[in-house]
Amino acid sequence: MSNLKKNNLPEMLNKTLYSSSMEDTEKIGANFAGYLDHGSIVYILGDIGVGKSVFARGSIQSLPGGKDLIVRSPTFLYLFEYPTTPTIVHLDLYRLKEKTNLLDFGLDEWIQNKYVLFIEWPQHIIEDSIIPNYTVEIKAVSRENREIEISDN
Repeated sequence: MSNLKKNNLPEMLNKTLYSSSMEDTEKIGANFAGYLDHGSIVYILGDIGVGKSVFARGSIQSLPGGKDLIVRSPTFLYLFEYPTTPTIVHLDLYRLKEKTNLLDFGLDEWIQNKYVLFIEWPQHIIEDSIIPNYTVEIKAVSRENREIEISDN
């Protein structure tokens, strides 16, 4: 079980949270989602298979309109848009061969419409083209256990 109190963002920020299962990671993501404002930008960092999309799934499914949504990694399609409140655009930039400007993906429309962006592999973005509100870093400490750090920027 995670060491997280429900709906207490200050306790989530700039601390190490612990997850011992995918369910724990989803719960941490769900708790975090309660603090997303329209237009929030969230970078999600971590190695392949560490649970970036699991964290995003927890957030997306906890929002109004997200309960029954199937949420998976957008690795092969680059992005999925979810009709939650607020609307979520979940991007996975792992397969990009070179750094890109998110304007090429529709960033201006998403910002104008105040969508929430979850961006996996943000190191593929041209520096300074976007500034996140939050950065989530997930690290594997064993096969099942994860350390999750959420910082505000």
